[in-house]
Amino acid sequence: MLPFVLSFALSVAFTNALPTRAALPPKQAWCPSEIFCVGELLQTVNIAHLYPDDKIFVDKPTSKPAQDVLENFQSISSSATYGEVVQFVETNFREEGLELEGLELANFKSDPAFLNNVTAPIVKAFAQTVHSYWKQLVRGTNTSTLCTGGSTGCESSLIPLNHTFVVPGMCLSFAVILLEVNLPFKGGRFREQYYWDSFWIVEGLIESELYDIVNATLQNFMDELDNFGFIPNGGRTYCTIVLSFNNSHG
Repeated sequence: MLPFVLSFALSVAFTNALPTRAALPPKQAWCPSEIFCVGELLQTVNIAHLYPDDKIFVDKPTSKPAQDVLENFQSISSSATYGEVVQFVETNFREEGLELEGLELANFKSDPAFLNNVTAPIVKAFAQTVHSYWKQLVRGTNTSTLCTGGSTGCESSLIPLNHTFVVPGMCLSFAVILLEVNLPFKGGRFREQYYWDSFWIVEGLIESELYDIVNATLQNFMDELDNFGFIPNGGRTYCTIVLSFNNSHG
């Protein structure tokens, strides 16, 4: 009886129309995308709440040109049901994170000099373990999967970077180590370079003597200054909506 009830409940949910949508906020010049920035498509998917983390959707590249995606959306947008939104996303978008790839940390030192100042055995072992996580957090742009945009290419929210970078680790990571819980420590939802987080990352990289990655991080920031005139809070076009304070502004 229970499987039938669950099946019936799901079928009803799939055919229910989404709640009434509020008026859209104004568009901002730095984020003009009709898919990943302010617009009816993004609002509809957010209302449907397809994922436990709404960042999953905006990190998905489209599987076809943007204009095709928008035309497909128009066929459901007037009175979309939950099921129609699910089908729309599955048909028109690819897996999130495809445009980035983990990289080998070529100049990694297993025993950087700072460890010589740590004498307590447990603390030293802990520091060595944390130090080793750099190898799991290094990323680069996967040029073979990048969207080219235009009338024939897909569209993505990713801001491609020319140099290697480090993604922020999850705050839960230290608890994971201490409790020996078998959870992944690979940056989690943070797939791209982040502005303020990079300050603390760079401090750690310097202590770990990973100077080439420090240089690469700064080079990425310089590229963003050239392209945008400021450093976005994160490496996604939707992160350009809210401007972060940065030293380039005086």
